[in-house]
Amino acid sequence: LNVNNYHYTYPVISLKGDEIFTSGDGSKNNPYIVPNYYEISVEGNQETQNLDIYVDDLKKVGEGQSVIFKVIPNKGYIVNNVKIVDKDNNEIDFSETSNENEYSFVMTSSNVTIIPSSERVKNSIKVEENAHTKSIVVDVDNLESVYYNDVVTFSIIPEEGYELETIEILDKDGNIIDYNKTEKDNEYSFTMVDTDVIIKPSYKKSNSTIIPNIITNPNTGDYSLIIVFG
Repeated sequence: LNVNNYHYTYPVISLKGDEIFTSGDGSKNNPYIVPNYYEISVEGNQETQNLDIYVDDLKKVGEGQSVIFKVIPNKGYIVNNVKIVDKDNNEIDFSETSNENEYSFVMTSSNVTIIPSSERVKNSIKVEENAHTKSIVVDVDNLESVYYNDVVTFSIIPEEGYELETIEILDKDGNIIDYNKTEKDNEYSFTMVDTDVIIKPSYKKSNSTIIPNIITNPNTGDYSLIIVFG
């Protein structure tokens, strides 16, 4: 008895629609390769406002998967370093994307931790020159190193015969910064923004000028000093 019919049975693995695979097309000769999964965690710090990682599940990231993340620092800070390490504290290579503060890396065969760090931004305070300014004193240690949210006090003394008319404090984009008068004469304060600023005083002539006038009495020879406000 000769049998000429042959039947073969192949095992089949069904993948969910959201399953991640690193290679293969599901055929006999080129099956899907399903990766091992690992976890991404973030080492937080007070300078980082937010860290967005663009993966569906931080606890299920496939080996070989491309991961994109973005570090958003708090206002007044900039990102100065990013480090990614595996479970043994070995550093993992990553690169910057074309977007600001955005990075990418390829998931390794280990849980990984993203460690961002930031630093405070130093901004400057400048004073616009004015011919009628006798003195302007800004109460900071260094006019080139002022931090966001610092309270800055300054005093303005106009030259003789003039009085202060207006003060403008502007950021680098020309936006007006609010300021307050302190309890001291000629002293003001404002809260530093996260850009360079300029203080621009303007003056007007004093409304009253003291004019001394000496009048002599012809009968007695005595004299009187009369103050005239003009």
